[in-house]
Amino acid sequence: MNMILADTILSKDVLIGHSPCYRNHPGNVSLRELVEWDYHRYENCNGKLEKTKLSQGIVDIIVERGGRFLKQTNNQEQIWQEVDGEEARDKVASMFRSTRKRKRRECELDALFLVWMEVSL
Repeated sequence: MNMILADTILSKDVLIGHSPCYRNHPGNVSLRELVEWDYHRYENCNGKLEKTKLSQGIVDIIVERGGRFLKQTNNQEQIWQEVDGEEARDKVASMFRSTRKRKRRECELDALFLVWMEVSL
C-alpha cells in the first residue's frame, strides 16, 4: 500500500475516518455532492449488483479527477495510506446509506410538522 504524508494530501482526496474535520475536507464535500446527485439512481437500483456498480462509478469519477481514498495508519497521525478499490466502494456505499437515513428522517420530521400544523389550526 502507498504511504502518504499528511502534508501531501490533496484537496481532491477523500479522507476515510470518523473525525469531524474530515467532513469539511474538499474531497469529502465533493464525494457527498456526487452521492447526493446520484441518490435517486441509488434508490431505484434493482439489487446489490446495481448499487455496487453505481458506487464504483463514483469511485471512478473521484479517481479520474485525481483524487484518492485515504485513511490514517493505526499508529501515526502524519501517515496515511491509500485504500483498495473495495474499501473505497464501501465508503461510497456507506454514504448512500447515510443519505437514505437522513432523507427518511427529514420526511418523518416533515410529516410530524404537518400533523402539528393541522392540530394547531
